[in-house]
Amino acid sequence: MNGLKLLSGILPAILGTIDKAVLDPNEANRLRAEIIAAIVDQNGEAMQAAASIVGAEAQGESWLQRNWRPIAMLNFLGLLNLYWFGLAPEYLVRSPELVDKLFTLLSIGLGGYIAGRTGEKIVERMRR
Repeated sequence: MNGLKLLSGILPAILGTIDKAVLDPNEANRLRAEIIAAIVDQNGEAMQAAASIVGAEAQGESWLQRNWRPIAMLNFLGLLNLYWFGLAPEYLVRSPELVDKLFTLLSIGLGGYIAGRTGEKIVERMRR
């Protein structure tokens, strides 16, 4: 996802350079469309790969294989809730850095599910 943040900062400059360098508006539009299409394709492939990993785990033979991510996310969420309600274990209270890391892990885990599911939907629509 950090690549998307970087790209969102660079893309306007790239598209602006095309406008300055290419005099023919039709050719400039074609180049902009090609660049955007390449970015969408690359991003779609990454999302499809992430979705296939989550899908493979969800269809695994073992109960633990199918459920380890949700269990981990629920544990992280439980620890954060204990912290926010003032009921956290002492090691968590004394370590704001650990709380930040737990929140980051929870964000990444939930983001992976959302990105994976979104990727599946985008790929399905593109195949139609």
